[in-house]
Amino acid sequence: PELTLLVPEDHDGQTTAARPTFFWYLKNASAAKFTLVKPGVPKPLVEKTVRAPQSGIMSFGMPNNGPELSVGQDYRWTVSVLCNPNRPSEVITFTQSFIQRVAPTAELSRELAMAKSDRDRARIYAKNGLWYDALAAYNQAVAKDPTVRSEMLSVLDEVKLNS
Repeated sequence: PELTLLVPEDHDGQTTAARPTFFWYLKNASAAKFTLVKPGVPKPLVEKTVRAPQSGIMSFGMPNNGPELSVGQDYRWTVSVLCNPNRPSEVITFTQSFIQRVAPTAELSRELAMAKSDRDRARIYAKNGLWYDALAAYNQAVAKDPTVRSEMLSVLDEVKLNS
């Protein structure tokens, strides 16, 4: 299996979302386990097995009834590829990254209020270095307008996720 988190290589991604969406690329595997941990807390905040019907970009959005990320706090998230989804202890590989929630600035809030589309919001988030928010907005934009996909792929290319 091939597993790549869709995160920048040179820094930890940021979000303004209390319950962000996480993205990764998975190839030749039928399931993965997503885990979100607050450092220093032994029990994961979120742990969920995600089925992969086919190879490609996968995502996990934190549930509305789940915990919220705290502003200023770093969190570690992990995706593990499962050999057998019925036996989660059988892990082939895993990878991890970090996320930090930040408060939106007044300027960002103003720009987002004037945005007319998900594509516009994605561009604003990307310009402000809000990686997770940008990807989530691009994902929504692509669902409505597949021509946005090339723009999303160029954003991934900027952080060396072109393959």
